[in-house]
Amino acid sequence: MHLATFIMDKSESIVTVDDAIRKLILLNSKEKIWTQEMLLQVNDKSIRLLDCESQEELEDFPLPTVQHCQTVLNQMRYSSILLLVCQDSEQHKPDIHFFNCDEVEVSRAPLAGGGNGEQTVLQLLPPSPTYSPQILPKQMRQEQSSTLRDSGSLSFCFVAFVSSQQILNCTLDDIEVFVARLQKAAEAFRQLNQRKKGKKNKKKGPAEGVLTLRARPPSEAEFIDCFQKTKLAFNLLAKLRKHIQNPSASELVHFLFGPLELIISSCGGPELAKSVVSPLLSKDATDFLRGHLTPKEINLWDSLGEAWTRSRAEWPREANIPTYIPKFRNGWEPPVEIFRGAPWEIDIGHLQEEVGLVPMVVFSFLPSASPFSE
Repeated sequence: MHLATFIMDKSESIVTVDDAIRKLILLNSKEKIWTQEMLLQVNDKSIRLLDCESQEELEDFPLPTVQHCQTVLNQMRYSSILLLVCQDSEQHKPDIHFFNCDEVEVSRAPLAGGGNGEQTVLQLLPPSPTYSPQILPKQMRQEQSSTLRDSGSLSFCFVAFVSSQQILNCTLDDIEVFVARLQKAAEAFRQLNQRKKGKKNKKKGPAEGVLTLRARPPSEAEFIDCFQKTKLAFNLLAKLRKHIQNPSASELVHFLFGPLELIISSCGGPELAKSVVSPLLSKDATDFLRGHLTPKEINLWDSLGEAWTRSRAEWPREANIPTYIPKFRNGWEPPVEIFRGAPWEIDIGHLQEEVGLVPMVVFSFLPSASPFSE
């Protein structure tokens, strides 16, 4: 997986390899790294990067252009990182590329015959026995879910409340990650345009293949998934509004409308969002939004059509809207029972004294302008 590419430049505060590693660790600590799947092939002449799906060649780094090769082990959640510093004759400043080798670890050995800078042969090593995945195995997640669902000391109403809190946190996390991905794609798009400006020939420049792949917007299915989770978040915020503070449910709704505007702009307008019917909003959610949105937010919401503004109670039973069960990127699987029937209308008001307030996190969402504008 490609993690990041930096230009070694004083203006970016990257003068040495150690500076680049520190920047990567900082981005990792803020969860601002967007990984890009690709294949890395090594032969006696070059290092090639290929698109996993099409097998299209993204980059070809001849070994003489590889000035430095280094591994970064166990300094962050990526256990085995390959670092390459590359510069060809057309580049004024070298690029520093970071790759996560998730199936095998990497090492390096000097290659006889010098050349320009340090040449290396990459060695693939077996996986480290100490490596452990970040996400709990599926069986363990199912056992945790079963324990929560079957506990005789908890009423279904209480289980629904606790699960709703977890679902809301996972939903907001996934929306934030999606927005960050749009930001990274927009950043790659701008970098690609900057590199192409002033070029005298159409030959693909260094790092342009990786940037082209990174600049691709998410798929239609991924946009739909984010729209569904935004609707789910509205339902949950309305349901949990009496139990949320710092920020409040109304503040979180305002935070969501910035990214929503950005996402709609990024996919070319509201038409795709208008097609997303499930999940329908509860009457509590539509009432809550009408009572708290600004005029600008109301206009955006209304532009999405009745699949967003018409509550579930207003839809005829024969409409047969499918049940929405979200899939979260962290692998957690909420109890399916929470989504059966009409879960958002479950009365949890009497739980206020029992469970207290839900801790929430404020998100640093992006401005509402399209990220792909020049």
